[in-house]
Amino acid sequence: MELIGILQDHVEKLYELKRICDVNDFIITDPKIAKYLDTSVNPRSNIEKLLIQQDGNNLDISLYIDESLLSTLKRHNPIISLDLSNISAFLCVLEGVSHFVYLTWHANYDQPVSLFELELQAEVDKFVTCVLLLKYQNIENAYDQLYQQIFLDVNFDSSLTAEELLRYQNANYYAALYCQKIKSLFRRFYKRSFLNELRRFYRMNHWSKPAYINK
Repeated sequence: MELIGILQDHVEKLYELKRICDVNDFIITDPKIAKYLDTSVNPRSNIEKLLIQQDGNNLDISLYIDESLLSTLKRHNPIISLDLSNISAFLCVLEGVSHFVYLTWHANYDQPVSLFELELQAEVDKFVTCVLLLKYQNIENAYDQLYQQIFLDVNFDSSLTAEELLRYQNANYYAALYCQKIKSLFRRFYKRSFLNELRRFYRMNHWSKPAYINK
């Protein structure tokens, strides 16, 4: 799954992270297996989900990505052209890779991770990656359109519990504020100030990130 490997490389290079493990070794595409492994309180039929089981110091992880997402991205390669034909599938797969990298990197250093952190960082990762990818494809002035699609035109799953809905809403809200906060830095792609900002934010914890955004 070449694209998934490319996305992992991208996230790790963007945030200057040490490779902990290869995401391709943890991918499953069979929905029946995903359903069996999903031990969450409110299991949902998502087309992408990070499945986690912890027993003491042991952490078992699988990343479920529905085959339909991979088929779409194989037919319409987002690295060549990110557009309406593939952006939804691309965002789903990227979110899964973001969750996987964030969790495994923190787990390697015995750092706790909250579900809110996973969602907040994934929202930032999706926006930053899409802006950079479109810049690479010589598509300028994509910031506002992407901002609208990722942060404003959002429909939350009706099967979410009240607690889950609040978590997703808060992650979306704070990620939107953060990406507005660093808007001026997007003009200096991959310059040191841009990378330093992203990498510093990535390493903040559950409580530090909202406090930093609200400053």
